[in-house]
Amino acid sequence: MALRRRVYQIVEVAAPNDRISRIFDLSIISLIILNVAAMILESVPSIRAEW
Repeated sequence: MALRRRVYQIVEVAAPNDRISRIFDLSIISLIILNVAAMILESVPSIRAEW
């Protein structure tokens, strides 16, 4: 299988039986949640001053 096609399948097609695709999806979701949490914590003045 061509690398380009496999990368497309991992990133775009969320096949339920594809472990790598599932790990990629969960990783992206986790990074988004962590980013939102960091932005929320950064908006709290006491936490922002400490860090």
